[in-house]
Amino acid sequence: MKISEIMTPQVISIDFEQSIAVLEKTLSDAKISGVPVSGPDGELIGLVSKSDLVRFSPSIADASKAKVWQIMTCDVCGVNADDDVVDVARKMIEKNVHRVVVYSGSEAVGLATTFDMLKVIVRSRT
Repeated sequence: MKISEIMTPQVISIDFEQSIAVLEKTLSDAKISGVPVSGPDGELIGLVSKSDLVRFSPSIADASKAKVWQIMTCDVCGVNADDDVVDVARKMIEKNVHRVVVYSGSEAVGLATTFDMLKVIVRSRT
């Protein structure tokens, strides 16, 4: 099975200059745990997650003033849309990440998460 078959194709993203307060609201409203971060030209420059919020919350006093770029992860783990789900799972374990950006060529076309992987396992058992 290809990762493109289980990924989330329409991904919510957030601008790097948005406040942490907006990020928290975005994650809460969408019931998701992380989003890609877009740069000044709309390009993907990182990922930010609830884990980043927890890790950096004590150092950020005012969530309305702090910016997403201050807590995001810049080292984005990416995979090809044609990659096998098992290979992607192995890469996620190796890199110790919970989400990967899925690319078709140089274009980001989706996001795959550990939750997506769990859904595949559960579906295969029922």
